[in-house]
Amino acid sequence: MQLRLAELADAKRLQALSSLLGYSYPLEKLTVNLTTSLADTKQLILVVEHDGLVLGYCHAEYYEPLYADKLLNVLGLVVDKSHQGQGIGSALLDAIASYALEQGIRAIRLNSGEDRNAAHCFYEKNGYISNKQQKNFIKRLG
Repeated sequence: MQLRLAELADAKRLQALSSLLGYSYPLEKLTVNLTTSLADTKQLILVVEHDGLVLGYCHAEYYEPLYADKLLNVLGLVVDKSHQGQGIGSALLDAIASYALEQGIRAIRLNSGEDRNAAHCFYEKNGYISNKQQKNFIKRLG
């Protein structure tokens, strides 16, 4: 297995993996977003590949609030269901942590839906702690 930076050629597989999280998003739009993310020096998308197939990815970005030190914010982490439990997710989180430390960032944050109990256990096993309960609000425009 190889851990590497995502590439534009990974778009279709990243779309399929994202759908496992419940995010059905058109490939054309995902490709545009991926192109933007790959060019953004404040974003990092890592993938784990085996025999030419991307098995999982982690997407993180800088989180720079006025009221706290800069963090990395994990926007998405997913591993193909048939390859879960093999250390891929942990390897992705470890790689993100190494990157953060290289950048002088001392903390990583992530959000996980309240019904994703298995994910919560996974994050806790990897050293993450839940520090608050909150609601996520969104306002659709147009």
